[in-house]
Amino acid sequence: MRPRWFALLLLFALVPARAALYRCEVDGRPLFSDRLCGADAVRLPIDDHAPPPASVGLRPGERRLLQQFEKRDAEARRRRDAAFDRDVRREQRLKAECARLQQQLAGLGSSGGNWDREDGLRARMNALQCGAH
Repeated sequence: MRPRWFALLLLFALVPARAALYRCEVDGRPLFSDRLCGADAVRLPIDDHAPPPASVGLRPGERRLLQQFEKRDAEARRRRDAAFDRDVRREQRLKAECARLQQQLAGLGSSGGNWDREDGLRARMNALQCGAH
């Protein structure tokens, strides 16, 4: 039983952890977190990869497989980072649109007769889920 637990423990110890670091502005002060800390979160690069194993002693086929793996891994990281950047930009656009709609709604004031316009603005804000941003 012990060898099995030891093997499992060893397996988890050898798997590298994926770290992320984000920088946000909160009350005008920078905040660093390992989780998304707001719509303005900027992912900071972290070199969390161990240096590649020395190819000395690897056979040509093993060396080729290692290079293919590293290439696929780098491409997957690039796609993941690009998707994160797209999500951040989308969130920022939604936030700006909600602020613009809120300003327009406040500009209508309580001067009756603009019910249709007010309803249209509120419907648009609900569609964008402005309360959630």
